[in-house]
Amino acid sequence: MLYIHLMCMYAPSRWRDVLVACFDGNHRVALLDHGPAHDGPPALPTTRRHAGESYAGAAARLLKGIVPEAEARLGDLVGRLEALRPYGALHEVRKPARLFTAHVDSSGIPRSPYRGAACLRWLAHPEVPCVIDYLGIPDLDHFLEGYVHGWLPEGWITLQ
Repeated sequence: MLYIHLMCMYAPSRWRDVLVACFDGNHRVALLDHGPAHDGPPALPTTRRHAGESYAGAAARLLKGIVPEAEARLGDLVGRLEALRPYGALHEVRKPARLFTAHVDSSGIPRSPYRGAACLRWLAHPEVPCVIDYLGIPDLDHFLEGYVHGWLPEGWITLQ
């Protein structure tokens, strides 16, 4: 597991408008796992754009924070969706968000035990929608499957 140095990767108390589905060479997707002491479920890495920052700029910044020592790049498919309420939030409010795809050379990812911060858990892409179903991302299973198998075109796609 990779020790995450940036503590802002997932914070349920604030809205996030950029998510990253980061794939390794075996088509596994990285989820943040905060360990046994954390009561929340694993999560896709997310962040909030800074003032004046593009969605792609925020995704690149997030990707660098997730796998700082590995070769990584953003993919060619981006999902448009409405940001979902944070885990445990009481009110359902929707805002624009983007789900970026990314690739990482998993051979360069260091493994570290939990040290009070999040670690990466790599799951086969078909398992991911079930594990993060609490986010309610429409058609996430088709999005991941279509990306891996190449039947979704490059560019932007709206998930509804």
